[in-house]
Amino acid sequence: MGKWANNLTKAPYLLLFVLLISVGVGTASALVTITLAGNTIVQGTLTADNYFDNGNTQTGTASSALGGNANTASVDGSTVGGGQSNTASGTLSTVGGGGGFGLGNTASGDVSTVGGGAGNTASVAASTVGGGNNNIASGVDSTVGGGFTNTASKFASTVGGGNNNIADGFAATVPGGELNEASSDYSFAAGRRAHATLNGAFVWADSTNADFTSTAPDQFSIRAAGGVRIVGDISANNFEYSSPQTRSVVIFPVEFASTFDVDWLVPAKGAAGVIKSSSTKNFLFASIPQLPDGATITRLDCRVFDNSIAFEVGCDLLRKSFASDVGEFMAQTATSGASASNQDISDTSINTPVVDRDTFGYVVRYVVGDNVCDESCKLFSAKVTYMIDKVE
Repeated sequence: MGKWANNLTKAPYLLLFVLLISVGVGTASALVTITLAGNTIVQGTLTADNYFDNGNTQTGTASSALGGNANTASVDGSTVGGGQSNTASGTLSTVGGGGGFGLGNTASGDVSTVGGGAGNTASVAASTVGGGNNNIASGVDSTVGGGFTNTASKFASTVGGGNNNIADGFAATVPGGELNEASSDYSFAAGRRAHATLNGAFVWADSTNADFTSTAPDQFSIRAAGGVRIVGDISANNFEYSSPQTRSVVIFPVEFASTFDVDWLVPAKGAAGVIKSSSTKNFLFASIPQLPDGATITRLDCRVFDNSIAFEVGCDLLRKSFASDVGEFMAQTATSGASASNQDISDTSINTPVVDRDTFGYVVRYVVGDNVCDESCKLFSAKVTYMIDKVE
C-alpha cells in the first residue's frame, strides 16, 4: 500500500473506498471523477495505491497508473507501472517505468511498449523500446533494445543498442555500435559509421572514425584495419586461439602399467603408487599421455618419494617412431639423493618438443634403478605441460 499523504488519517480513505465501490467505480456502468491526494481518476479500477501516488491520471476503461508521479494512462487497457511523467496513450499500451527530469516515456501506438529508461517513444502498433535514453521505435513491429538516441522506423526494423544508430528499411538491423545506418530493406550495419544504404547490403565497420558505405545491393562489406581472418573449417583442429594457450596433462599412478613382471600397487586416483614386492632388477612403469597433435611440450614434472640411499628415482618422456623400434628421449629427470620428504623433479629442456602423432607414439615412464626398492620409492604423479594454438 502507498504511503499516507497530506497528513490525512486512514479512516477517511477507507470510508471513501467503500463509497466508491458502492457507486460503481471500476465498472463500465459508472463514470465517477474524483480528485484525491493530487490524482485524477475517471472510471477505472481503483486500488489503495491510486490514492496516495502523486499526480497520476487514468482515464481509459481498465487503464492503470499504478505508481510514481505525474503518469498518464489515457486509453482503454493502457498501463503505466511507475516512474515519472510517463504516458501510455495507445490501446493496450504499456510503460513500465522510468522517465523523470522532463524526459518521460511515451507508448502511443496500440499494443506498444516502453520498458523504462527516459525520453523513449514507441509510437506505432506493436512497437517496442526496451530502455535507454531518447530512443524511438516508429515502425510497425519495430524494436529498439536500448542505448542512446537510436531509431527503428520501418516495419520489423531493429536497433539492438549503441549510440545514434538508425534502422530505416524493411526488416533492417543495426545490432549496436555507433553512428550506423541500415537504411534499405533487409540491410545490416554494425560497428562504427557503417552505412548499409542498398537492399540486402551487409556492412561491418571497425573502430575507424570514418564512414564506410555499401556500393551495391546484396553486397558483403568489411572494413578491418587489423586484418581479416576467415576460418573455412570450424572443426576443433582448425580453430585457432588468438594467442598460444598453456595446457597440461596429469598422469596418476593408476594410469601406469609395469613393463616388467613386477607387481604395482594400484591405489585410488591421487594416491601414491608403491611397488608391492622387492626385486633386484629395474622397475619400469609406463603410461601413454594424451597429447594433442601440433602441441609444443615445454616441461616434464614428477612428484616422487625417494628414501633409498642406493639409487635414484626418475621420470622420463620418450617418443618412438611407428616405423622402427628406436625410442628417443625428449625429457629426463631424477632425484639427486634420498629424502624423507616428497620431491618435485622436472626437466624444461625438451628435445624435439613438437608433438607429431602421425609419426610417433609418446610414453611417460617412472624408473627405479638396479636395487631393492619397496616402500622407500613412490610415485604420486607425472605432468606434461605444453603450449597449443588450436582448439584441442
